[in-house]
Amino acid sequence: MIRNLIHQSKYLINRNSNRIHFSLNSFSSKTSNILKNENSDSSINNISNSLDEIEQRVHQNLNKISTLNSNNIKVHEFGCRYKQNDESNNYIDTLSQLFKQYSLPMNLITNIEQHQLQQTKNNNNNNYIIESFRYFPDRVPYVHDKLMYFGEMILNSVVTDSHEYKSSDKELFIEFKQWVKSPYFLRKKCEQMGFNRLIGYQLTDNQLPYVDVYNRHYNYLCFVQFLGALYLETSYSVTRDFIYNYLLEQPAKSLESFILDKPLSTLIKRFALYKMESPELKTLIPKKQIPYFTTHITSGNNVNIISAYGITKDESINFALELLNKKTETISDTLALMFSKSFNTTK
Repeated sequence: MIRNLIHQSKYLINRNSNRIHFSLNSFSSKTSNILKNENSDSSINNISNSLDEIEQRVHQNLNKISTLNSNNIKVHEFGCRYKQNDESNNYIDTLSQLFKQYSLPMNLITNIEQHQLQQTKNNNNNNYIIESFRYFPDRVPYVHDKLMYFGEMILNSVVTDSHEYKSSDKELFIEFKQWVKSPYFLRKKCEQMGFNRLIGYQLTDNQLPYVDVYNRHYNYLCFVQFLGALYLETSYSVTRDFIYNYLLEQPAKSLESFILDKPLSTLIKRFALYKMESPELKTLIPKKQIPYFTTHITSGNNVNIISAYGITKDESINFALELLNKKTETISDTLALMFSKSFNTTK
């Protein structure tokens, strides 16, 4: 059964970083077939070790992690927060609206409400849907790793194995596949579909000046986690339909339109229309002073006109391009920006 898919994942404890990760060595080549076969108990059992023993190791090391992360490090919570005793049930109402809008099983809402009642009795009882919308690395890192792994796996499987794309141009398909799995694309879809209203996360004092950077990044991470949670709580077919119909907007949206909607494509088309040379981009890797990817966009006279940050290189580049596109919607705005002597820094 699909629930037993959890048994195929081995936890690898990295003692140096005190984080818990998935070891994919034994079943990465069998992932795609197992994903779609909900009766492959024998295959799954041959792949994994005893889950009971693994869970004991996980909980033992979680205690160590909690101790290490509680050494006077102040954390701040942002975004939405699921509250088990929230009488207004705003969280549940928002979740119900989104599930109805995107044709997701409403019995999952009932399970969350039951979890809400049971949480006071057993604080270790996790609900994957709830956990997917919050990112508290100091509390349950192995849950985040699990949901991220399954989310990326199911997305890759749906995009790669979809028969609708088999006749498409090979190079176009490769670019399409890379784009729809990118942090920028998934973050934008999360916001467009409204799931960012459910996301909550923690930041330390050092991260507070870059709250917008982390907000964008966690919208991406939590949306991928949600795909993993949806798969674990339902089935491959339910998750596949959600990705195919709503995330990828199939069959209405062509592969070409995905590429043309990229910020870089928009920039190239716009500057070609204006008969102007496109500005130059330069991305700097994280350093001690600025521990994020930084993308600078410069004009022809080497003036820095846009600077943007991102946790990943993809986020940094595409957010910088997004900002530039917003500032160059007309030729007069573009000329004013390109010949300006000051630059805009955006976090």
